Amino acid sequence: TVPQLMRTFLPGVGLEGKARMISLNMLDTMPICQSSYIVHTGDSKIVTSLDTETFAPRIRCDPILFINELNRLCALKSTSGRFQIDLVVESKNSVTAQFTTMIDIRNACEKNVSINLLGEVSQ
Repeated sequence: TVPQLMRTFLPGVGLEGKARMISLNMLDTMPICQSSYIVHTGDSKIVTSLDTETFAPRIRCDPILFINELNRLCALKSTSGRFQIDLVVESKNSVTAQFTTMIDIRNACEKNVSINLLGEVSQ
């Protein structure tokens, strides 16, 4: 019963992934996420994103998805030369008009990015 109350005490559990390890249900909202992986290469900039619509609603905005993709891109850095990556993830639920920034990491490959038990991303 206590894990079910997590969304009462931590609003946005399903939307932001907070307390996802101890919460039984993240379906309190239909999450919509937009990610931007901004790859800086010299004078140019490439922006790509992760298509989260292919994932189940329960994990659609899970920070692990975005960090795994970030780690994959950072691994390319070691074989492809020098570039920098910024990661910005915004989320909202289906009835909210405005997106909220969930993750904002600059120069993401320079330092280790981690996720704690509450689902908070830090660098």
